[in-house]
Amino acid sequence: MNDTVATPPAEPMPTHPEEMKAVYDLRVGKLITLQGSARMTPAGLVTAGIAASAILLAVSVLVRATRGAR
Repeated sequence: MNDTVATPPAEPMPTHPEEMKAVYDLRVGKLITLQGSARMTPAGLVTAGIAASAILLAVSVLVRATRGAR
């Protein structure tokens, strides 16, 4: 007889000590189920903010240029 006890698998170690995780499960009705997860580090968050502000700056320059062309 085997008397071993099943243990749940351990969570993997984060690749970065300050890594942030988010997991969600969304159920819509009986047939639709959405599951998602995300991982991000503080450096990634800062980089995303810089990229978003650069895009907004470029869009504002394009809008100003099209208004001047009229």
